[in-house]
Amino acid sequence: MDDLTKLIPLIDCQNMYTNLYEWSQITGGWNGLGNDVLLWYWNVYGPGVTGETPANFNDFRPFGNWRAATVKQFAQTETVCQMTVNRDIYYTVTAELPKAIEMKL
Repeated sequence: MDDLTKLIPLIDCQNMYTNLYEWSQITGGWNGLGNDVLLWYWNVYGPGVTGETPANFNDFRPFGNWRAATVKQFAQTETVCQMTVNRDIYYTVTAELPKAIEMKL
């Protein structure tokens, strides 16, 4: 993880897009990211409407430094108005995020 630790300061990122499985496979469960990096995780069963998971955060499991996520991608490669899109949900009020963190502790 030393290489990743050296790389992080070079990346101007406010969000990390990953999920529990990917994070574990790539980093071995590393938890060295700062608490200022917000999590955008994905959980889908497959492409299209039939691959959607519920549009809520109930399936989130803490990993890395994250005890809650800010954004969830619950659908990928769906067609809407002849455009291919991914669908996401996110907290709109920052007061909701601490409540989500409390629920996971």
